[in-house]
Amino acid sequence: MLFSFAIKKYKCIVTIAMICAFIFLGNAYAVTNYTQFGRYITVTNAPRGHGSYGLNGTVQRQFPNSIKKVGQAIRYTLRQTEYQLLPVSQTSVSVRQMYNKPLPTYLRSIGPMSLKKALLTLSDNVYQLVVDPVHRLITYKVRSEYSTL
Repeated sequence: MLFSFAIKKYKCIVTIAMICAFIFLGNAYAVTNYTQFGRYITVTNAPRGHGSYGLNGTVQRQFPNSIKKVGQAIRYTLRQTEYQLLPVSQTSVSVRQMYNKPLPTYLRSIGPMSLKKALLTLSDNVYQLVVDPVHRLITYKVRSEYSTL
């Protein structure tokens, strides 16, 4: 009888120890900063880039046939981001001219790339991107090496 009581007590202690170990190890595994896919691939559970938002967020755009001008493509690219294009009335003449240029065929599909790179690609890298981070406004100015032309 005493032996039976000792076995029950031992089983109870082992069960409690296993439950505690499972809870501890389960929580330790849950707070890891990665997810494993398959045997060799692990992915970090963190935003990419600078918070994965803003100008470093990744975009990919296929412009519809209704988009014919560079300015329209820039506005379309900024859709579903937190940025807006500065109103045309507040931009320089050279920037307005860039907005009114026809969208080249090779730019009808862009990405995946960062939003900043997409905006610079659409402006043909002749213009410098100007960002107002407080009001989330985007505009351009001619790069200094092209301003004399």
